[in-house]
Amino acid sequence: MSESLAERKARLTLRIQQQRLDLLSAEREWLSAMAPVDAGWRHLARYKWAAIAASGVLATWQLRRPGRLVRLLRRGPVVWSTLRLVRSMLR
Repeated sequence: MSESLAERKARLTLRIQQQRLDLLSAEREWLSAMAPVDAGWRHLARYKWAAIAASGVLATWQLRRPGRLVRLLRRGPVVWSTLRLVRSMLR
């Protein structure tokens, strides 16, 4: 009976080792796949304080002239799509 327990323990130990190796492999794949996203996030995080300050200025501006932001938000997608069209035509 103790032999079967020892065999079971060895089998489970090997299974745990294989699972650990699988996890390490999956971690490497995940990190390599997410590297561009992480780089972009770090790039955005550099400008965190500027974004906070800009949002404060924008909030103050919005309180003083409520209609302008609405117009700007309506025109934003049009300007964005126009820029994308021009870029694609220049390539």
